[in-house]
Amino acid sequence: ILKTLKINNKEDLENDICCICLDNFNKDENIATIECGHTFHLNCILQWFDSNNNNLLINNNNNNKCPL
Repeated sequence: ILKTLKINNKEDLENDICCICLDNFNKDENIATIECGHTFHLNCILQWFDSNNNNLLINNNNNNKCPL
């Protein structure tokens, strides 16, 4: 549901900005990719899920919606 990783180098990224905070991804930051394939800073997506009452552990069409 939520795949996390630490950026080792800038070339590892398909996207170069987090679509939630609009900041660039940088080396040694933790990022997360959700089921739809979009990538965000880990803290940004966790805060978004929390503020939108989305439960990361439930997998159905009513939850885990992408912020985009």
